[in-house]
Amino acid sequence: MHWFGNLVVGAKAVILKAADPESILEAVSEEQVSIVWLLVPWAHDILVGIENHRIDLSRYRLEQWRLMHIGAQPVPPQTGEAVAKLFPGSGL
Repeated sequence: MHWFGNLVVGAKAVILKAADPESILEAVSEEQVSIVWLLVPWAHDILVGIENHRIDLSRYRLEQWRLMHIGAQPVPPQTGEAVAKLFPGSGL
């Protein structure tokens, strides 16, 4: 049901073969993704990669990113706060 809105309006959906932080950000950048659906561990891995300087956000075009849904399990408050701070346009 997550994709139902996309299907109704004929929007593009991107399915990743890998869920590592670099693949996620690369897909968002290259495909000009505006809505991202992530599991909490994926969002956490992105945050850890940024914190450890393995991920350089300046390499990616993320200005079109306007909404992020994370969940399927409880979201720790600090994860939500960190995502909202790093990606202020994500709607989180």
